Amino acid sequence: EWDRINEVGSKQRHRLPGHELVIGFTDSKKKWRIPFAFLDVMPGSIDSAFRAHTLGNVTLDLSKLDRVW
Repeated sequence: EWDRINEVGSKQRHRLPGHELVIGFTDSKKKWRIPFAFLDVMPGSIDSAFRAHTLGNVTLDLSKLDRVW
């Protein structure tokens, strides 16, 4: 399943508080989007999980979140 992921990032949504996690897939134009505020873990933990499960091939760019946390 991890090989289907082609995009991992964050995006500021004006209607929602804070940024949201965005995950895109190679076989679909749809993306998963969930606000970081709804998650029980910090973004760095999510990045670590992506890096571990994909052997560093998929990472979460946290530079946009530097001003938030």
